[in-house]
Amino acid sequence: MKKLFLTFLAVAGIGMSSMLYAQTQTGNDSTTDAKVAPVFQLETKDQENSEASRGLIVTKKFSRRLPQYYSNVTTAEQKEKIYKIQQSYFGLIELLALRIEKLTAERDAQIEAVLMPEQKEKVESQKKAASEKRSSARSKSNETVEDEKN
Repeated sequence: MKKLFLTFLAVAGIGMSSMLYAQTQTGNDSTTDAKVAPVFQLETKDQENSEASRGLIVTKKFSRRLPQYYSNVTTAEQKEKIYKIQQSYFGLIELLALRIEKLTAERDAQIEAVLMPEQKEKVESQKKAASEKRSSARSKSNETVEDEKN
């Protein structure tokens, strides 16, 4: 029930942010300045502390980067508008990504709790064997590349 509620909150948050953004747009005229709603901002210490207590502070820094193939077709003004739009969604997207990561870890822990101790040992040994196999394959691949360079 708790997971369902949290999922609902995440979906509702995304929906609300989309609605806020849509409400701030004025027409489809590309020559007018797009008004971008700040979808997510940590403005107050109280808000920041509550997010920190839940382990959901966004520490990744926003970087100005255009979507693929946009750099050669957009003007400087359009690029700035795109950056503003991206920045308005950045915090919320990062927050939701962190929440998904946390929920995935909780889910995996509950799944693992279903197993008996012997089953957990088998799973761990299979994970270890797969990891060793990947490492071995990587080292062979690196040796092949080095041999080709010589």
